[in-house]
Amino acid sequence: MDKSDLTRVEKILPGTAEEGSAEEAQILRQRLRLFFAIGLIASLIAAVADALGYKRFEDIEWAGLIAYYSYVLWAFPAISLLGIALLSLRRWSVHGLHWIDFAFVTGYIFLITFSSSVYSPTAPRVFAYSILLFAHAAIIPSRVWVQTLLGATISLGYPLGLWLVHDHYPEVRALWTARGGEEAFRSFVVTRFLDVFLLSAISVLVTKTLYHFRTKLSRAQALGNYILKGELGSGGMGKVYRAKHAFLARPTAVKVLAPRHEDPKTALARFQQEVKLCCQLTHPNTITIFDFGEGANHTFFYAMELLQGMDLQRMVEKFGPLPLNRTLFLLQQICGSLAEAHALGIVHRDIKPSNIFLARRGGLYDFVKVLDFGLAQELRKPAREASRNGAVFSGTPRYTAPECLRCNAKIDARADIYMLGSLSYWLLTGHSPFEEDSEEALMKDHLVKTAAPPSELLGAALPKEMDELILRCLEKDPEHRFQDIGDLLRALRKVPLGAPWSFEAAEAWWRENLPEYCTAEK
Repeated sequence: MDKSDLTRVEKILPGTAEEGSAEEAQILRQRLRLFFAIGLIASLIAAVADALGYKRFEDIEWAGLIAYYSYVLWAFPAISLLGIALLSLRRWSVHGLHWIDFAFVTGYIFLITFSSSVYSPTAPRVFAYSILLFAHAAIIPSRVWVQTLLGATISLGYPLGLWLVHDHYPEVRALWTARGGEEAFRSFVVTRFLDVFLLSAISVLVTKTLYHFRTKLSRAQALGNYILKGELGSGGMGKVYRAKHAFLARPTAVKVLAPRHEDPKTALARFQQEVKLCCQLTHPNTITIFDFGEGANHTFFYAMELLQGMDLQRMVEKFGPLPLNRTLFLLQQICGSLAEAHALGIVHRDIKPSNIFLARRGGLYDFVKVLDFGLAQELRKPAREASRNGAVFSGTPRYTAPECLRCNAKIDARADIYMLGSLSYWLLTGHSPFEEDSEEALMKDHLVKTAAPPSELLGAALPKEMDELILRCLEKDPEHRFQDIGDLLRALRKVPLGAPWSFEAAEAWWRENLPEYCTAEK
């Protein structure tokens, strides 16, 4: 990446964009809300303390001004409340939020300057400015220019306020006459200017340092050209993050290799194999992989499309078993994805509810995406796991095919058909075909036990064609199953239905039950 590219990345990183990303705006909005809330609480405490008899800074009794002292104190919480309300009115851009920040903090500065100049004109009130400046630098992830403008406003505003009050109120001049006259006043003003100027300069340096740290942190959260935004999930092979491409600003999911229970070299081989196999597949119902790379500290990753929705495991757990027409609608899409894979000699070998994602894509709802080809095998190549030698089993015992459990057994596309039968069982009943507590017992059931018809478990009538279709998929002997996905797909289309499910029906269901996924990804 050359220097121009680095400059471009810095402009896109969180906290550094010219107009800023939605994530940056959200963070800035939250911090401003916190800052205003702290200001509200602190100013309310001060106002209440004053109302209960807190002593004035000085015994100045000129008419017309002392009566307004309490109003000035109550103006601080009023500004804080107004700031919080303004932040809630709309989704401001980062640029707009920075101007809100500057405007309202300038309001605080004006009130501090007014109260200091009028009600305690001979006492240094630098402490209030220092609290405001450094609290702002610490809490608000602001640009350096914002902090510089605030520092300049204080450095010029405080001395100017002292001069104006001195010139317009004879009572203030009388106070200074008693304390040394004009020379004492000028010395006081210059000293206060130097105090607040030094404080302002230090606060700008603090802001610049924190800004630099935030930028470095953002770079540390980058893999290749991808900026990581937050974790989406994790598994035995690694973690998946929400990310965004630094140049294209395209929402992306990035899977990072971090094996828990597997030899790193074996895990890396599987990871690379998953990418190579997935990149051969172009069916719209198969997850699309954009990129593969190596980040800092030899961290391997691949980038894929970011999906809006949920997997079928969560779907059934949250909403219960699916109706027959919807189940058939989804199974036909899964069959389409697997048909292409099988035609290219690729067997998925880990079809299960959590690897089938129900998404909203291009305005279509209930759009299936087949995920995770980490266990996929090419039929023209020998299986690579130690399980072929009887040492280790890789897969999901609850949904796996019997031949995946047998040493040296031939595994082909019919293993995926068995797992599709297990998946269909889950969608219609909310249960897997076998539900033993231990993995060993589950494996034994897959090898020797016959599953009950799903209608029997469901306690409701299903077309006998559907019962027969699922039980045929779950045959122990691959020769007795559907011999290819095309046969299964034709059988699915022959299952009698009332009203078929459609993308239109799916959209209505999503808008009622999952409205949070019905807005465009930003």
